[in-house]
Amino acid sequence: MEKHKYFIDLKSFYSRIGGTEEAIADLQLASQHYFQRPGADHLTYNPSKTSLIGHGGQLAGGKQSGKFRANGTFSWRSPGVDLNNLGYMYQADYLEGVAEFKYQVNKPIGIFRDYYLKYTQKHEWSYGGETTKEEFQLHSYTRFTNLWRIHAFLEHDYNVFDTRELRGGPKLFKDDTWETRLFFQSDNAKNLLFAGGPHYIWSVDGISKRDRYNITARWQIGDRISMYGQMDYEDLTDYHQYIRRLSLSDNSTGYLVGKMDRKTISTTLRLEYLLHQRYRSNTM
Repeated sequence: MEKHKYFIDLKSFYSRIGGTEEAIADLQLASQHYFQRPGADHLTYNPSKTSLIGHGGQLAGGKQSGKFRANGTFSWRSPGVDLNNLGYMYQADYLEGVAEFKYQVNKPIGIFRDYYLKYTQKHEWSYGGETTKEEFQLHSYTRFTNLWRIHAFLEHDYNVFDTRELRGGPKLFKDDTWETRLFFQSDNAKNLLFAGGPHYIWSVDGISKRDRYNITARWQIGDRISMYGQMDYEDLTDYHQYIRRLSLSDNSTGYLVGKMDRKTISTTLRLEYLLHQRYRSNTM
């Protein structure tokens, strides 16, 4: 089978939503658009519109084989694009560029079956050219000869301006954050599998943070029956939680944000039983 060394891929889409002036006005104010956002000169709220038109897509390309690999992706969603009648779309009005460089070794060396190290750089803008986030990430992966595997992540987010947090208000600056995560998994071909690890996010001002711990287990009891369990614990402190709008003394609008402390434990336990098995063999 021929293996292609380089690739290029382009996909795009177009949307048009029509309706009454009231319906389209509500859509412009919805969280995926926020056409009323102050300071966004490229957005104009028009309550007389009877349609909303937009487009989006993704262009990707790069080198996908060999030890050294490099890929680039550019994605976009115009301010007027809307797909929520077909499926969930979190946000329109963004441009995103991603560059990824990867060193991968598939040949066993000592206790290592294969491994890779990947560096990713990301930049996000609005359609008006506003920088909304910059990010870099290091990701290392190792699979051992006993088929256990470990993922390790280090990420830094900076120049973060959240255009959604104030719910139609101006963009909100958020302090730079660091993120680190470690994930391990035992041999998934065994009847008993364990996986999990810690995940930490903290802001450089030392105020906001998120600590999360996960443990997962799967037991293949027999050919037809298996048991799955997962437990997560999260400790979150967030100083950017939106509360409400305020009318200020100069008749302007202010926005009140506050602190949220939240501790969460969640568990999942599932028992699966296969009622019917069918085996089919083909002879040639």
